[in-house]
Amino acid sequence: MKKEDKLFFSGLFFLTLTLFLFPFTAYLFPKAVLGWEYYIPDAIVSLVVRIHVILHISYELAFLYFMLFLFSLSLFTGLLAYLTAHKLSQMELQQETQDKSPAPITKKVKQNSRESTSLVLKMIFFITLVFIVANVIQWAISSPPPGT
Repeated sequence: MKKEDKLFFSGLFFLTLTLFLFPFTAYLFPKAVLGWEYYIPDAIVSLVVRIHVILHISYELAFLYFMLFLFSLSLFTGLLAYLTAHKLSQMELQQETQDKSPAPITKKVKQNSRESTSLVLKMIFFITLVFIVANVIQWAISSPPPGT
């Protein structure tokens, strides 16, 4: 297996892990921060109770610690996915322009980095927008009619 293949598969793994952890953290956010009551999987509840017992802290704080751990893990894996993608694009550009001067390579790498960063920011914006819209719709459906 070539080095590019290993980088490609590790980048895909980190990206998949990020794309799983970030929405899962967004799912846990209303319970941890706003105190909303809704179904949380039993495995998560048992882990939070374990943190609560071991650290001798309140259940809400233990839940917040767990959510922050998942969020920081999603940011870390996202950073690793970004770095592997950057390394792959840099290796690809070096293979394409071995006989050219290094100045165009850095310019193209910076342009690709800007495009990747803007794409990631757009994805985060749209995920957050969908989350907010879903919460507003859920609030609108569940709120009682006026006058009751």
